[in-house]
Amino acid sequence: MPLSEQQREQLEDLQFQLGTSAGSLAFALDQLTDVMALLAQHAVRLHYGQSARPEQWPAALRTSHQSLADVKSLVQAVLLDLKNRLPETQP
Repeated sequence: MPLSEQQREQLEDLQFQLGTSAGSLAFALDQLTDVMALLAQHAVRLHYGQSARPEQWPAALRTSHQSLADVKSLVQAVLLDLKNRLPETQP
């Protein structure tokens, strides 16, 4: 996957902090969140002067945003599962 230098650094930092798998998932979650925000901004620009509520977005944007939200929920669930499997460390 081609990443910018900034993205590569972010991924490496997350992998160092959380481990390879959890860090990769956290990076994916960040990227999904960014794309969802861009889609929402695009929808608002398309409907400037109209309601910016998602239910009034064009069907393609609604479907894309919902698909991303579903994937984001899955990634969050996997991250929580990974976190729950880790042994607790005591300071």
